[in-house]
Amino acid sequence: MKSHHMISILTLLSLVGTASAFEQPKVYDLKPNERILILGDSTTHDGNTVGGYVRLVDQAIQEQVPDRKAAIRAQAGYGAPLVPERPDKRQTMAEWLQPVLDHPNAPTTVMINLGLNDSKGGEANVPTYEKWVRQYVEELRAIKLNVVLCTPTLWGGLKQTKSYAEAVRRVATDMKCPLIDLYDSHAAAFEQKKSVTRDGTHLNTAGEVLSASTILHAFGLKAEWKKYQLRISARRNGYSTGVEGWCGGPLTGNSKSVLVEPALPEVKPELESPKGRFGHYNTLWICNWPTEQAAYAPGTKVTLRLDPDSGRIFHHWADFDGLVPKDAPATLTIVMDGHKGVDLSYEMPVNEKGK
Repeated sequence: MKSHHMISILTLLSLVGTASAFEQPKVYDLKPNERILILGDSTTHDGNTVGGYVRLVDQAIQEQVPDRKAAIRAQAGYGAPLVPERPDKRQTMAEWLQPVLDHPNAPTTVMINLGLNDSKGGEANVPTYEKWVRQYVEELRAIKLNVVLCTPTLWGGLKQTKSYAEAVRRVATDMKCPLIDLYDSHAAAFEQKKSVTRDGTHLNTAGEVLSASTILHAFGLKAEWKKYQLRISARRNGYSTGVEGWCGGPLTGNSKSVLVEPALPEVKPELESPKGRFGHYNTLWICNWPTEQAAYAPGTKVTLRLDPDSGRIFHHWADFDGLVPKDAPATLTIVMDGHKGVDLSYEMPVNEKGK
């Protein structure tokens, strides 16, 4: 008989709710047919996968204000800084966005969530970073787009991104931009020793919920969901192979490695990629998500197991939220009492050459 393991987990919503003394005020009213485009880095790329902050915000919008028909999407680049590497060769925001401005789902608002990779330049890079934040706000407003600014989250602690967050606050004050203070939100969790990252920078499930909650409060919405998303990632011999499925997710049906029961229909957006390059963003995608994100009803029992036809050898289950026991067996059952994220560690068979 195959072994099953049942885990009943305190909801991540409750965990996040006690993690932060910071309260993000409402700073922006969602308008009917609002289309918000987030410019971000690898944390936003993760946020655009199942269980990520972009998906969670979009789901809450659809559940809480469906009559407004608003939506939030993301454009993310790995290692993307805000400051252009070649200012003399870059496209302006107007030039980059021009191919999609006439599209039915063209953005009406741009949210800038960049600064983590810029912070690797230290204090000396802050003035240049602040200059370009101002430049982008001016360029976006020149083409009649609303702008919302986000302070960067943390990189290994409070110090590295602090001055960059202060720079964004100055720009928001001077240029009268709505400000979502992700830095203060995550700093409060850090100071209370709450785990909200996988590696000091990239968010675990609790961190994704925390960022989503902060953005929802900025929109005057509740950090509440009627259904819960499940993120499954995989790592081979200790090295991450990322969140599985289309474009990093969602893994809601059978994946490359994991069989999920009950499975949900895989959510694949329609994609359009007009030509254009802006910094690390090779193309500009218009993602038309369905109005409902793939998620489980509260209390649903979901069983996960390695696909025996995948050619992979199960090693162990893990997570970055500390909720899955180290000795959890190969067949794992979890209760969806909150947004969840688990990690499958596997090995590949040794071939004849011992590799």
